[in-house]
Amino acid sequence: MASLPDRMRQLRKSANLKQEELGNILGVAANTISQYETGRNEPNDSIKIAMANYFNVSMDYLMGNTNDPGFDSRTPSVFASQITDAGITAIHTYAALSPANKKRVEEYIQMLSEWEKVYLHNGRRKKQVKE
Repeated sequence: MASLPDRMRQLRKSANLKQEELGNILGVAANTISQYETGRNEPNDSIKIAMANYFNVSMDYLMGNTNDPGFDSRTPSVFASQITDAGITAIHTYAALSPANKKRVEEYIQMLSEWEKVYLHNGRRKKQVKE
């Protein structure tokens, strides 16, 4: 599969954008785009998210983890725009966990989801929760 630099170059060229144009969209210089595309520098998570959103591709596709540019049937295409930098970090941390700890995280997320269902009614909190 393609690497991040390869995907960046391919997406930019398929959109008929010059490095300078993509740089303007992402708020970086053209030479920074060149460094990303040659692998001399790697974009931070915010730039990766902005690129995935701009080109309407999944982060997995952008990173070269899959050849499917879209999302699976369980993931709406707007999902990537909702992921914060902290969320990206959490996903990377999760990916590095042992299978046993991944299962614990999944169970905890399920528990939180079920808890919220009990305390949410028609989009309104029945009980305020301190964060």
